Amino acid sequence: HIRRMLMAEPRGHDDMFGCILVKPDLEEADIAVLFTHASGYATMCGHGVIALARFAVDHGYVKDPIGPETVVNVQCPCGLVKAHVEYDENTKVTGRARFYSVPAFVVACDISVDVPGYGKGANPSDPM
Repeated sequence: HIRRMLMAEPRGHDDMFGCILVKPDLEEADIAVLFTHASGYATMCGHGVIALARFAVDHGYVKDPIGPETVVNVQCPCGLVKAHVEYDENTKVTGRARFYSVPAFVVACDISVDVPGYGKGANPSDPM
């Protein structure tokens, strides 16, 4: 009910995304998160990771950040995401952020899918 209250009208909208910080259970994680949106939950949100990485450095979740760039380990439902945040050791100011997400994988190759009402999709390996 809290998710719907925060993400739906009148406070939110259909495209609203949110982050719920939780305690990490991975030792190497600096911060952990659950991603939420108007329709439910998500395993990953790139915009959220970028914002959280800067937040983690700015608010002390990362112990001893180093410049010119510091690594932030963000535990997401999809796995551990490594973010990199520009950090000026003299001014203690963060800058641009980027991240590497978890590896992608293929469940199955060279298969056809029969979708009722649409037909069977072609297997790319089948000769025409």
